[in-house]
Amino acid sequence: MKKLFVYDSVNRLLQGRTDLEGALFHIEAENSQIIGDKYGYEIGSQIMGEVLNRLKKCRLDNIYYEKNVLRISGDEFLMFFPNILDTDEIYKLANGIIREFDTPIRHGVDGIYINVHMGISLFQKSKSTIEECIDQASIALKSTKADGENYFLLYNPSMLADKTKASILREDFKGTVKEDQFVLHYHPQVDLGSKDIVSFEVLTRWQHPKRGLIYPNDFIHIAEDTHFIIPMGYTVLQTACHQLRSWHESGNFKCNISINISPIQLQYGHFIDSVEGILSKAGLDPSYIELEITEHNLIRHMNQTIDVLDELRSMGFKISLDDFGTGYSSLNYLQKLPVDIIKIDKTFIDNLEDDINRSIVKAIIVMGHDMGLCITAEGVETRVQLEVLKELGCDRVQGFLFCKPRDSHWIKREILDRVGSISG
Repeated sequence: MKKLFVYDSVNRLLQGRTDLEGALFHIEAENSQIIGDKYGYEIGSQIMGEVLNRLKKCRLDNIYYEKNVLRISGDEFLMFFPNILDTDEIYKLANGIIREFDTPIRHGVDGIYINVHMGISLFQKSKSTIEECIDQASIALKSTKADGENYFLLYNPSMLADKTKASILREDFKGTVKEDQFVLHYHPQVDLGSKDIVSFEVLTRWQHPKRGLIYPNDFIHIAEDTHFIIPMGYTVLQTACHQLRSWHESGNFKCNISINISPIQLQYGHFIDSVEGILSKAGLDPSYIELEITEHNLIRHMNQTIDVLDELRSMGFKISLDDFGTGYSSLNYLQKLPVDIIKIDKTFIDNLEDDINRSIVKAIIVMGHDMGLCITAEGVETRVQLEVLKELGCDRVQGFLFCKPRDSHWIKREILDRVGSISG
């Protein structure tokens, strides 16, 4: 039914003409469900109405397209740009749409920041039908959310195979928490001064009943897109906290755990209360928990999440900035972020023998120390990398040189029962 409505909507945008060519944008506003939960359906709908108004302001070379925008569902919109097939012009339009949402939508004293995702397809009568164009824009939209790095993508045929795989996984994903299909692996982080393990990064795997072990890159975007990341995140945190408590009670070895979190979790209104409840039941102090968010996600969603991160830090949690160097942080920008730890991305560690890369890593370490931050290097796989990082003054390392991520039984048997240190 929705597909028929979308088809009719595109025909309205084309004004019944099939000789027009151009770019079709399928646009979705992020986090409408969270906005609706917080403010109620009526206010949420008004906010999405303001999204529509901002889309109508989009222009290229002083040509406005306010008549070429339709709202096709609560948080989805279509825009058609006739006679625009040039990639550079399409990217200008997409970036212009993004800029329309640089400022928040006001509701009372609240400023509500909206991010939009866009899937783009080209309508050329000689190459595709209207139905194909609609499907391609929809597939490209789904790919932007799975990709995690882009606000917009132009359709290409390879996305179709990805869509088929994602559709199967999405259907299978529904019963994961209820059927206890998640397993946790733990990856040690070693202090280069004491050689002690000081923390374990908690890594979630999906033990699929038919497909075996599935890694986060293939399912986290599904969890975020469906907001299933919220109950899943609580399950992971609860399991990991009880595991850490068990390790603490089994001997005199005390360490931290590092839990990956999503911006969607941070924007959920009850996140802090729920996390407090989980720690209280586990009998753990927040100082043992490092909450890890990627640099890209923190910068992209900073306006929506920074206050929550500030409050979590004030409660005693440590905030870790993952994949540092792959996002947009400048040195001045980093000073404004509520972080305690930065993790240098593996891509820099892979090429430490390169003088320029080594200089970059050195600069990150010096800068971080000047700001009072702890520096962790990810993806350490060789002795040469380890020695260079020691020489540069890195605080912690994590990587396959020490061990691969393992389940809790292996960690206890092979590491914790052996005092909790790794010689190096």
